[in-house]
Amino acid sequence: MIERIILICLLCFLSVLVILLRNLSRRLQVVIDEQRKTECELLANEERLRTLINAVPDIVCFKDGEGRWLEANEFDLQLFQLEGVDYRGKKDSELAAYSGFYRDAFLGCEASDEIAWRKGSLSRSDEIIPRPDGSNKIFDVIKVPTFDQQGRRKGLIVVGRDITERKQIEQKLETDRNYLKVLFEYGGSGHLIVSSDRRIVQVNQQFCEMLGYMEQELLGQSVRMLHLDEQHYLDWAPRFIQARNGCTHLNAEHPSRRKDGSIIWCVFTGVRLTLPDGDQGVVWSVIDISDRKQVEDELRQAMEAAEAANRAKSEFLANMSHELRTPLNGVIGMAHLLGATELSPEQEKYLACIESSATSLVTLIGDILDLSRVEAGKMVLENVSFSLRDCIDELVASQQFEISRKNFSVQIAVADGVPEILLGDQMRTRQILLNLLGNAIKFTEQGMITVAVKLVSRSNGTVVVQLSVTDTGIGMSLDKLERIFAPFEQADNSTTRRYGGSGLGLAICRRLVELMGGQIRAESREGVGSTFSVELPFTVPEPALPCPSAAPEESENGQSRRSLAILLAEDNQISTEFIVKLLQRSGHQVTAVENGQQALEKVAQQQFDVVLMDIQMPVLGGDAATRIIRRQEQQSGGHLPIIALTAHALDDERRRLLADGFDAHVSKPVNVALLLEVIKRLTGVVS
Repeated sequence: MIERIILICLLCFLSVLVILLRNLSRRLQVVIDEQRKTECELLANEERLRTLINAVPDIVCFKDGEGRWLEANEFDLQLFQLEGVDYRGKKDSELAAYSGFYRDAFLGCEASDEIAWRKGSLSRSDEIIPRPDGSNKIFDVIKVPTFDQQGRRKGLIVVGRDITERKQIEQKLETDRNYLKVLFEYGGSGHLIVSSDRRIVQVNQQFCEMLGYMEQELLGQSVRMLHLDEQHYLDWAPRFIQARNGCTHLNAEHPSRRKDGSIIWCVFTGVRLTLPDGDQGVVWSVIDISDRKQVEDELRQAMEAAEAANRAKSEFLANMSHELRTPLNGVIGMAHLLGATELSPEQEKYLACIESSATSLVTLIGDILDLSRVEAGKMVLENVSFSLRDCIDELVASQQFEISRKNFSVQIAVADGVPEILLGDQMRTRQILLNLLGNAIKFTEQGMITVAVKLVSRSNGTVVVQLSVTDTGIGMSLDKLERIFAPFEQADNSTTRRYGGSGLGLAICRRLVELMGGQIRAESREGVGSTFSVELPFTVPEPALPCPSAAPEESENGQSRRSLAILLAEDNQISTEFIVKLLQRSGHQVTAVENGQQALEKVAQQQFDVVLMDIQMPVLGGDAATRIIRRQEQQSGGHLPIIALTAHALDDERRRLLADGFDAHVSKPVNVALLLEVIKRLTGVVS
């Protein structure tokens, strides 16, 4: 019984033991599984860490407390050519044997390691590592030593980054900085850097010398101290803002006040500049132009003096023209009246000489005035519609007496394609052609003269027309061609004595042609003849424009032939006698007065068909009297035709008189045919 109990107890114990062993086995298996899992995770983490370290393009190296290599990444191994070498557990001095080229580099690492250990904390330095290709690599190397709790050396972490490119950039920046500094300090001009609030940040020595300040006297100061006054400082603000906002090529002349109070003129060229603190400022390049300004002032004064002299000359010429034309009007007028009387052949010859001499003198006066107006820049071009063909026909007809006297022919050749109507200065075109035709007639004794017109070009409503006058006259040598276009010059001084003339005609032609935008040239052979060619630009009017724009000449059909009541206001007795007799012979009744005041009284007392009004008269001038008449007409209505009869022949004077209310302008000496034509146009009565 006892044995059975013992057996049962033993069996129970064994059962419990088995259960305990099974539980222990399960727990051991769990522990083993967890340990394996941990080991796997550690291996995975180690692999990830190694992959990460190998992916870093930097030197990564771990050493033990005695400097033996424990681990290194692929970049480090490749750099020092240790691929395939069992480097672990070896010191730098031992690894130097594997790569003779890097021997010095390895030995240098041992020395810098020792420095890091002694320092006991992070150590950083730039290390140069030579390459087999002869170049050098620069690494920013960081070494971190570690110690155990007793302070014994435990390990060393080495990390190095390739900073070769950064160092090259820094070196280039330093070079550029030095270059810019040299330019700023010694660039040949003053330099001034100003902040956004217009305070001086930096200046160079030349700017200091220019303004008479020391550098420390300027730094931090407002640029207001450099301006003439507060208003000048405020006026300059928009230019500063333009430069600060990035306006390129901004430069301006600007007076500045020096330390001693004197004023200098400078050219300021501003460029936007970002300052080290991020502020948007301006760097100004400053050049002293005081000497240039002084020269400009002297030139301006000289120019003003020249202009004053030129005005004085023009006024003198205008006054002389007036004073000469008035007695010439009497000479020519009386000669005209004398020609209407019964004369002997000898008297007719003398009279012809008087008229020819007077006409030459009038032409000379006109030429001198024209030359003066062109040189003074006061010649104003007109733009009217006219027929170039009719203009040439009229010019040839006006010279028919001289042509017939010399017994040679004149041919006119107008090429196809030349527009019938042109827009341009008809009067100047006539003047140019008249000079050229007159010279051809003067210097041709036999043969013929040809006036030719052809089209040179046509584009966008503009044409260039060539006018040429060819003669078979005396001609000239090539060396004398250029001289003929100079004032008071002729090809040969003997020409003046033989043929007469002032030598102004071609000079005026050249200036008129250039003023009209054209060109003139001459070809000649001595003893054979000459050709003068002028190319002038004109505008072709639209078909819808009326051509010509000037009032057409009226025919006598349907016009009355009656006596006109004419009032003549003229203070010169000889001119009065000539004009009165001229008009009386044409069947008109003439009342003469001596000044503008008398003219006003006569107009108030009597009805007149037309008034001939001199300008310069005592008591009241003709222009003032005309303005009074026009004001009276504004109240009472009506319009009395008034013709300005004056020795003032300048274009600006003619325009002024027409603007003052005159209906027409006839200059002295009076051209009889022109005066009668103007009277006919204004009254509709044929004389």
